[in-house]
Amino acid sequence: MGWMKNAARFVYRVLPEGGIKRKLTCIAYQSMYPGYVREYSYRDGVFTLVMSDGETVKSVKDFDPEPLVEDFRELKLTPGSVVVDLGGNLGVVAIYLASKVGPSGRVYVYEPDEKNYPRMEENIRLNGASNITAVKKGAWKEDGVLEFYSGGNYTSTFQKTSYVEKEKDKYEVVRVPVSKLDSEVSRLSIERLDLLKIDIEGSEVAALEGARETLLRFKPELIIETHIVDGVSTADAVVAFLRQTGYSDIRVKGGGKMPNVFARF
Repeated sequence: MGWMKNAARFVYRVLPEGGIKRKLTCIAYQSMYPGYVREYSYRDGVFTLVMSDGETVKSVKDFDPEPLVEDFRELKLTPGSVVVDLGGNLGVVAIYLASKVGPSGRVYVYEPDEKNYPRMEENIRLNGASNITAVKKGAWKEDGVLEFYSGGNYTSTFQKTSYVEKEKDKYEVVRVPVSKLDSEVSRLSIERLDLLKIDIEGSEVAALEGARETLLRFKPELIIETHIVDGVSTADAVVAFLRQTGYSDIRVKGGGKMPNVFARF
């Protein structure tokens, strides 16, 4: 899979924008995930993904369905479940999870990047996902305002990650509001939390520190994507925090220095 994805990324970079590129992108993604992706198509400015379970996600921008295939297929979310998604990007994951929890459930999705947030809102409307609450804030260990590397759909981060080091010209440094998840739970009167997904490019531990009370109160299932900051993976620090907080079922999946961490109490 690794070599195929790298080859696809190279072709994607060199092809000019247009219908041919978009349709080839769909064909490539569908071929990468046989058995999980039933259809990936582009028509009239909209990319449509149909998963093998019948769930459909639409987007105004192409996206890699890997998280939906690898990270969420074993989840046992039921109608009425409540999810918090820290690091919404285009909103694809939030939209997929919103379909799983149904009209009686709720998804709260956080995205601080001004370049991503309008697209995320547009995708939420496009999918008719009325059970999603979108918040234009970053997740942190305290409330306030922070400098932020805004890279749009490429990646965005509060940390000087390996992506920032390699592609400095793709980022704009701005200031954005941040909040503890504990504060947001109080502000939004959240009374239940079944799943917390974190993909915030290196600020995983800071977000967890700001969610300590929430984790102890609700004991949600966790899916956390780790990253490399100053040459060091955040994975060990994430696992150490979770153990200290009381999570006992912790699984680290994926090779390399940026594995995903899955945890249950």
